[in-house]
Amino acid sequence: AVDEDHRHHAVDAVIISFTRQGIIQSLNSLHARTTGEDKAATYIEAKELSRDKIEKMKPMPHLTERVKEIISGILISHRQKRKVLTKGKNEIKKGKEIIHTQITEVPRGQLHKESVYGKIKRYDVIPINVRFKKENVNLIANDYVKDLVQVRLDAYNGDPAVAFKSYDKNPILLDEKKQRPLLKVAIWREEFVKKYPIGGFKLKDLEDVIDAHIREKIKQRLEANDDDPKKAFKEPLYFDDAQMQPILTVRAKAGLSDLVPLHTQAGTNKEIDFVQMGSNHHLAIYQKEDGTKKAIAVSFWEAVERARQKQSVIQTEHPDYGNLIQTYAINDMFLIGIDPTVDVFENKNAALVSKYLYRVQTSSAESSVTIDLKFRHHLETQLKDDETSKKLLKFWRFKSIGALDKEKPIKVRLNNLGKIERII
Repeated sequence: AVDEDHRHHAVDAVIISFTRQGIIQSLNSLHARTTGEDKAATYIEAKELSRDKIEKMKPMPHLTERVKEIISGILISHRQKRKVLTKGKNEIKKGKEIIHTQITEVPRGQLHKESVYGKIKRYDVIPINVRFKKENVNLIANDYVKDLVQVRLDAYNGDPAVAFKSYDKNPILLDEKKQRPLLKVAIWREEFVKKYPIGGFKLKDLEDVIDAHIREKIKQRLEANDDDPKKAFKEPLYFDDAQMQPILTVRAKAGLSDLVPLHTQAGTNKEIDFVQMGSNHHLAIYQKEDGTKKAIAVSFWEAVERARQKQSVIQTEHPDYGNLIQTYAINDMFLIGIDPTVDVFENKNAALVSKYLYRVQTSSAESSVTIDLKFRHHLETQLKDDETSKKLLKFWRFKSIGALDKEKPIKVRLNNLGKIERII
């Protein structure tokens, strides 16, 4: 479709600038003559007549070919949000007089997602075996058991796979007579929770409901209505037998991790009101002296915090990962797959450059070596990730630094007119 290419705006401008009343009349005549019994034949005849008329009205010979040539060399400049923090001014007036002015710092984007979550601790029982995670030791509820497990791990350099190998033959013994083996431990597991509307629950979701009494009531109602929430909760569900307390929302596990606290509780400094980070500001790739490369995703929240502390938003050095070699922020422009000998500054090469020019669509990092970096072709208006788009190289997606290095993307900067100014 024409509107799947950003250049359709340029084509529209050319068409409108050269359109005259006579051309519009010819097109209206074409439409009018395509009615009747012999519609197909009439349409072909009318089309030929109109084409001849329109051809004579062209303001210059070979207009179509010339427009195609120019359009093929257009490079789309995508706006980048470089500022993360700006100064704002709040004024308090008494009548027309300003009695107080407050200078504030205003983030230029969403710091976090809208939902706010709580955090609870729940008991969970896990077995002692080679899959036991070392970080679970500090979560063990019983201090005596925690010390026993820690002693066993310390004896094997903290490696659970070795410490608990053939555990049935060499278990940790609990009692003084060394006869009762420790097979399972109770740990405190932290869960992020949120209140959800009751109308969104089905039977498969009930294991996440925190309150056992409410969970059972919802289960009974759903089972009586074929697991159809619309039918089940058409009538109110009550918490009590006297039907005085309707259940409107249900607290359930959110299934999320790595949330950050918005506030601390007064007097206790307990972290409360947790949120998910918003989008990332950029992905940074660092390299050590030995050539090892590591990735760090910097959230917009963290970028704003750096700006507030008067630090550089993009840090050129990392204490553990070395020196910065490249950053990838939304709408940064890269050439992927182009012959490095091509002079990208020459206007005559613009059509060739256009084939290999991409913008950063999304960037994230699951770990220092696992990334998720997606590039979209600069002409694309649709965000399609189907197999056809992949084969046509309408987008690139990299899941590791090694895969990214293989294609060697070249970062470039475009001006507002779509001309490449420099290679970064």
